[in-house]
Amino acid sequence: DVLKNDVNGNSNGNSNSNGNSNGNENENAPLSAAEKAFEIVLNVIDYYENGSIKEHPDTITCNMVLSALAKEYSEDAAEKAMVLLQHMEDMSNAGETSVKA
Repeated sequence: DVLKNDVNGNSNGNSNSNGNSNGNENENAPLSAAEKAFEIVLNVIDYYENGSIKEHPDTITCNMVLSALAKEYSEDAAEKAMVLLQHMEDMSNAGETSVKA
């Protein structure tokens, strides 16, 4: 699993496949803008799926995060992009018209 942080960068208890607490080689390194955007979008998707909010990220929002991840030089950027693409596909298959995967 890819680690999900809240907006303030606090871990929600999940860990990624390489065991680091924030997905970076250096555990104390700050998250990049792409990583922060990814974490925020995943949290919004979780809130939507849990019924906490009524709106989910649309295709434009997800594509902006995917574009930022594409320019990222981290080892797990591709994995994060695939996670987001899978969420987009799931939402699209569930009939969400504002998300196209």
